[in-house]
Amino acid sequence: MGRRLLSTLSWFSPYVATNWFHVNSRFVPFLWLAALARLPDRLPRRALAFLGVCALSYAAGMGADYLRLRRDWSRFTAGISAVPEGARLLPLIFKSKETSENTRALLHAWGFYVVEKLTSAPLLFAHSRSFPVMYRTPPDPQFNHLVLESFAPTMASPDWGCGILRSGGVVTDDCDAAWRGRWADFWRKAEPKFDHVLMWSAPRDVIAQVPSRYRVAFQRDEVTIFERVDGMPNSASASRQ
Repeated sequence: MGRRLLSTLSWFSPYVATNWFHVNSRFVPFLWLAALARLPDRLPRRALAFLGVCALSYAAGMGADYLRLRRDWSRFTAGISAVPEGARLLPLIFKSKETSENTRALLHAWGFYVVEKLTSAPLLFAHSRSFPVMYRTPPDPQFNHLVLESFAPTMASPDWGCGILRSGGVVTDDCDAAWRGRWADFWRKAEPKFDHVLMWSAPRDVIAQVPSRYRVAFQRDEVTIFERVDGMPNSASASRQ
């Protein structure tokens, strides 16, 4: 009865409910547990051999994939030395995929900076009472996790940003001016809050919008670290490259 109920919920639950994604797939682990509970005491040797081959191939594939993604993470974290401990770090991730195809492997790679340097974590999932960690004081709407996470890729270029607006029925006459104005408004709100900015795969036009009070503390490949001129005195300016 329980297995049938789980199967029914998995098949007929929606993929998205309110702001909760992957609703139907969350029943899959319980279906696996129900199947394991019904295994016989002994399995045929052929079945054991087949399962062993499956386990080994899966482990090999995961190992190779981890090594591949680790190279992406190494490039992403190359600027850690330029971020002082306890910095108020603003991560802006313009491209969450690098070598991965089916996963956004770099979407939360900013967490390496948080763990290593105890920086701020404005992209932490803390906006819902269903989460184990919540905001003590909710941030401004612009810096709500869900809003901030989408801001960078949406504002990567004037054409992309205005295209998003047009898809919602809003037409902007001077797209470039509107795009620059939105970036200016964003920095007006961000500058007092964050003394360091981490940008990944930021276009040149976006970097040109960064206020003059920020200077480049580190730049390598797709990583650019900015520090505010009046920021923390222990900033690792010597790490500039």
